[in-house]
Amino acid sequence: MDLTALVDVAIGLMVIYLGTSLFVTVLNEYVSQTLKLRGRQLASDLSKLINGDGNAQNVVSYLKSNPALTKFFESGGKWKVAKLPSYVDSKVLAQMLIGGAQKVPNSAATLDTVVTSLKTLPDSKLKTQLLALSQSTSTNVDDFVENVSKWADQTLTMMGEIYKKKLQWISFGVGLVMAVVFNIDTVAISARLYRDKEARAAAVAVAENVTTVSKADFDACSQMDLDQARGEDKCNALVGLVETVRERNRRLGTLPFGRPEVDGIGTFFTSLTATTWHQLLGWLLTGLALSLGAPFWFDFLNKLVNVRHSMRKPDSEA
Repeated sequence: MDLTALVDVAIGLMVIYLGTSLFVTVLNEYVSQTLKLRGRQLASDLSKLINGDGNAQNVVSYLKSNPALTKFFESGGKWKVAKLPSYVDSKVLAQMLIGGAQKVPNSAATLDTVVTSLKTLPDSKLKTQLLALSQSTSTNVDDFVENVSKWADQTLTMMGEIYKKKLQWISFGVGLVMAVVFNIDTVAISARLYRDKEARAAAVAVAENVTTVSKADFDACSQMDLDQARGEDKCNALVGLVETVRERNRRLGTLPFGRPEVDGIGTFFTSLTATTWHQLLGWLLTGLALSLGAPFWFDFLNKLVNVRHSMRKPDSEA
């Protein structure tokens, strides 16, 4: 088998991964919204940012008075998160942090008065950071607000990596369940693609159709539900891919995935008892692949299709 055929095998796998990942993306968003994961993580991050060592309670008390921030500091049980927002404007946060540091928050402020007020705060990480930022700012309070805004935004972004890791674990869990339920076995699919030239050609044709979608259109379409995407012409190729994977139509019908023979939950669990070790490995590999997300596989698929075109070019010229 030549190198082009091996590239085609990889393209076929990526077509399956991309189509399935679009389902995983939708399910992840549903899980995240249901459990309010983004809002809960942001509330936790704000608490660490403002009151990391427990010595900024006076600032926290003032922040609670702002309607844009009060929900992040509401008391309640672990699951009392129904109205937690998932976004905070960093400039509003900066203004409130600086306002909370003033002895008389509603009075007109200059940078000197703000710095004087900051120095009266109890020792804390917040106080140290704000004083450091004031040293690198001119005499303009607006510039100080802008610097604090950038610092808060960067800090919350770094803290948000924890949320991304949680989401990736959720993606792996959802992807593994989908791999088992719909029998998306990376090992079996790779073997069929390796042996079947027609299956490789069909997968490449699907991939070339998908890669006509621009990155901007992909990002927009991947945020829509399937019914909404069907009404957008720019999403036709992606909708076609999702339906191809979901329905196993003739374009990918020779690939061994799906469970058309399963009739009822009892039959499904009975079929699992006959699972072999290479099926378990195939499902695990699929779950790991799906945890990388649809944007990753869309970008990778585009690059690999371009590589394939460059490999085919000398043949076409001959």
